[in-house]
Amino acid sequence: MEPEAEKQLKTVTLKGQVLESATNAPLQNAVVRVLGITPTLIAYTDSLGKYEFQFEIESEIEVQLVAFKEGYDPDTINVLVVPGRVVEVPAFMLQRVVSEVPTSGEPASIVLVSQSSKNIGVKGSGSVETAQMVFEVQDSSGKPVDLAHSVEVNFKIGSGPGGGEFVYPPKARTDSKGRVTVNIVSGTKAGVVQIVAESFIGTKVIRSLPVVIVIHGGLPDSAHFSIAPEKLNFPGYNIFGLTNKITAYVGDKYGNPVKPGTAVYFTTTGGIIEGSVLTDDRGQGSVNLISAEPRPVHPILGPGYAVITATTADENQNTIKAETIVLFSGIPQISIEPITFDIPNFSEIIFKTKL
Repeated sequence: MEPEAEKQLKTVTLKGQVLESATNAPLQNAVVRVLGITPTLIAYTDSLGKYEFQFEIESEIEVQLVAFKEGYDPDTINVLVVPGRVVEVPAFMLQRVVSEVPTSGEPASIVLVSQSSKNIGVKGSGSVETAQMVFEVQDSSGKPVDLAHSVEVNFKIGSGPGGGEFVYPPKARTDSKGRVTVNIVSGTKAGVVQIVAESFIGTKVIRSLPVVIVIHGGLPDSAHFSIAPEKLNFPGYNIFGLTNKITAYVGDKYGNPVKPGTAVYFTTTGGIIEGSVLTDDRGQGSVNLISAEPRPVHPILGPGYAVITATTADENQNTIKAETIVLFSGIPQISIEPITFDIPNFSEIIFKTKL
C-alpha cells in the first residue's frame, strides 16, 4: 500500500450526455450534479445534451451523478472514478412527465386578471397616483393566447372626470402568457374613471368590460372647509350628558371631497367635544358635542352660546379652520298670574303668562 505522504492529487474527468428516453434526442440545459465530493459540482448540458466535469482526487472513489430537467423524471448513475483517468459516464435517459403545452386558438376575449388598487389620489394629493392593471387575452375556450397568437392591445379612457388623467402605455403586445399591463395615472380632478382594453383581430374587435378606478380628492382647501351642527339649539345648559352631532365637510381646491382618511380636529368653548375624526369617501366626518362644564358664555351673544372650531391642514401645510355656533338652551322658566288661587268645586280658573 502506498504511504499517505506519497499520495498526490490527480485530475479526473467525467464526460456524459443527457437524452430523452422516448426519442433519444439530446436535452439542452439539463442540470447534472456530482454528489459524494466536496463541494458538490453542477453543470448544464449543451445543445448536444453533453456535459463535462473535472476535479482532483487522491484515490479512487465512487460518486453519484444526478440529472434532471423541468418536465422530466430525474435519473441517477453511480460511477467509480480513478485519479488521472477520463471516465465516460453512461447516458442519462430522462422520461417526460409533463406533456407539451398545447397551442392556443385565436384571440376571442380580453379579461382583467389583476389590479394593484381600486382607487388612487389626485395629482399632488400625497396619495398613490398610479394604479397598474393586468389584462389577459384568451381564446374561445378561455385559454391564454400564446406567442404565436400574440396581439396588440390598445388602452383608452372610456369616461373620466377630465382632470388630465391618462393611461400608459397606450398600447402593448401580449406576452407568452397572453398578458399585457397598463397604468392609469390620475389628474387634478376626483371622480370615476373607466378603462377600456381592446384589440383589432382582422375585421373583428374584441374589447374588455370597462374597468372602474376611483380617483379621490386632494388635500383640504380653506374655501371648501365648513362644519355644521345637527341641532343649532339643544337643551344642554342645565342638563349634562346630552349629545349634538357636529359634522365637518372638507373639499379640495377643485371642489371635490378630500382623500379619505383626512384628519379634522375639534375644540369647543362650551361642554366637551370628541377630539378628531377621519373623513370618509364623501369628505365628511362627524363628532359628538357633549353637554357639560363649562357652561358657554359668548362675549357678544351672551350665556349659552358656544363656538365650535374645526382645524385641519392644507396642501401648503398651513392650518385652516372652520367655526359654527351652537346654543346650549337652559331649563324653561314661565311666569303666570295669578300666582295664588282657590278653585271651588266644579269651577275653573284661567292662568295668563306674564311677559
